[in-house]
Amino acid sequence: MSFKNSYPYYYQAFGLNIASEIKIPEFLARENYTDGTSQKQPDVCIHWGDVPESLAQPKLKGVRFQVKPDEFLLTVDNIARYHVLQGNRIIINPLPDTDERDIRVFLLGSTFGAIFHQRGMLPLHGSAIKVEESCVVFCGTSGRGKSTTASALIKRGYSLHADDVCVISFNPDENEKGPIVFPAFPQIKLWEDALKKAGDDYSSYTQIREMIAKYAVPVTRQFNTKPLPLKKIYVLNPYEKEAIHIEPIAGMKKLYALKNHTYRFRYL
Repeated sequence: MSFKNSYPYYYQAFGLNIASEIKIPEFLARENYTDGTSQKQPDVCIHWGDVPESLAQPKLKGVRFQVKPDEFLLTVDNIARYHVLQGNRIIINPLPDTDERDIRVFLLGSTFGAIFHQRGMLPLHGSAIKVEESCVVFCGTSGRGKSTTASALIKRGYSLHADDVCVISFNPDENEKGPIVFPAFPQIKLWEDALKKAGDDYSSYTQIREMIAKYAVPVTRQFNTKPLPLKKIYVLNPYEKEAIHIEPIAGMKKLYALKNHTYRFRYL
């Protein structure tokens, strides 16, 4: 990957150093990458450019995506096309009259999901909270309450580690073996009804997309910025009783749980 030094924006998220032509206010900004003498390569570069309408001989085709080794194409009607290459490059071809806010929704979601898979990382569909010197992940399908649970714990003094997508890798330090979770960025997405029930004024937050009653809630003072070892994973399910019930997952069901809650598993 060639790196041009004219990128106007530099960020850090999910354990990755990111250079971008598109402004991503959700991410933590950082200075240009240097080692004191010369410019270093970022882990991921994001820029505007031409994107093909289809991949040559894709291994898998979905309704709006195509996949082949180290290459991924996502087409979002009336928004943009996204081309992901070798786990280190994202090219975005915006469609006419597209709002950059809408472009970022699919960039930070499905497109980065492809980046994680290409880089051999494990993205889980869940939210993570720092608990002492480790973190706990709450997984579940859409609407199960992952972000709502994290938000409730933040109000009780815990720190946010990631929302919606938790990226897991293994510690390169041989003395510290085990899975680690990278911090995402200081924002949590909550539905309007969840904000109302919590007594929050949703009108003070930015709507994720027009016509969708979901809001971006910044979390600045209670956001953890360092990778943490993974302590536990909880899978949230409906339970129509007042008391919370916790049931251990055993045997092969653990593998099925990881598979079922891997973010964009079908991209594999």
